[in-house]
Amino acid sequence: QVDGVWTFQLLIEDAWQGQGLSTMLVKQAASRAKSHGAARLTFITEGSNDKLLRTVGNAGFVARVERHDGNVHITVPLSAVRSTAAG
Repeated sequence: QVDGVWTFQLLIEDAWQGQGLSTMLVKQAASRAKSHGAARLTFITEGSNDKLLRTVGNAGFVARVERHDGNVHITVPLSAVRSTAAG
């Protein structure tokens, strides 16, 4: 966490893709980040990763998308996210 922003990395093996696991993990990450005081959650991916963009949308988030040094930064504001108990 840096300045109220959490960065999350997600890797789903090919055999597990398409089963809703990534959407569930994105929702959990957002909830967990908020419970720890984050205002935003940023996903960083290669410029060609459309699956992550779809996953963030499928999780119900409206995100800001920016390009930096060949990567895509997908930032989700956490104001409307329910937080989970810190663990």
